[in-house]
Amino acid sequence: PGAQAVARLTIPVSRPRLWSVDAPALYTLVACADAAGQTVDEVRTLFGIRSLRFDPDQGFLLNGQPLKLKGVCCHQDHAGVGSALPDALQDYRIRRLKEMGCNAYRCSHNPPTPELLDACDRLGMLVMDENRMLGSTPEVMRQLESLVRRDRNHPCVILWSLANEEGLQGTVTGARMARTMKRLIRRLDPTRPVTMAMNGSWGQGLSEVVDVQGCNYIHCGDVDDFHRRFPKQPVVYSESCSTVGTRGIYANDKAKGYVGAYDNNTPGWGDTAEANWLHCLERPFVSGTFVWTGFDYRGEPTPYGWPCI
Repeated sequence: PGAQAVARLTIPVSRPRLWSVDAPALYTLVACADAAGQTVDEVRTLFGIRSLRFDPDQGFLLNGQPLKLKGVCCHQDHAGVGSALPDALQDYRIRRLKEMGCNAYRCSHNPPTPELLDACDRLGMLVMDENRMLGSTPEVMRQLESLVRRDRNHPCVILWSLANEEGLQGTVTGARMARTMKRLIRRLDPTRPVTMAMNGSWGQGLSEVVDVQGCNYIHCGDVDDFHRRFPKQPVVYSESCSTVGTRGIYANDKAKGYVGAYDNNTPGWGDTAEANWLHCLERPFVSGTFVWTGFDYRGEPTPYGWPCI
């Protein structure tokens, strides 16, 4: 009583239906605990069978087939509703994104609610699952372990992201923290690669630790130079574009805090979706891109200041 043990079982599945973005086939694993001939406990776990690989020349491959990631970054909150969302709204968001051609979703910049991942499993949406912050303190490691243990059976999850745009991303200190975090992830889940969203210092610091180089914005570094210097490391644009606009407004008006909604206004670090997508298409080694953002949110008042929201 009170002891712990690990049971390793191999369960063959004849002619499995592979999970994909177009045909998200799911299976259910039923784990039962029996005592005296009766089931005293039972846990049901949904999972999918699929292979994934990030290749330094071909980009991302799902079930052995190249697939360009057409992704978006999303905050947990939904405009006008907040962060405590009805489950149906999670489903709605993923369906709307798929309708417009999206096949990937980045959880920016914190772990998602499990119901979002459930929707991605059912509907066929690939996910970059992101940890809240870089670090190796007991609390940060506890949160990271909780994230991986909770989400590792979701077939939609294809990448673990250590953090976003951390100040230590290009340093030796940051790399040491990342190695500690990566060791933990490898112990809990050896099947998925690790990345981090970096808005600079590509090739330094955490670049030496991650499996897939995460690049934020095409103007924050030279991805062609990075590929020449590190030809064996896969690349993905973990965040890109960042056009700004106000719905229903078609001319900039600084006095009123309005920005025209033609998707041609960008901050200094950003670019239009069209320019970024062409940049990715011209480079087969780039696995794809995650556009900032998939939905409106309450965040930075770019390009103006307060009271713009």
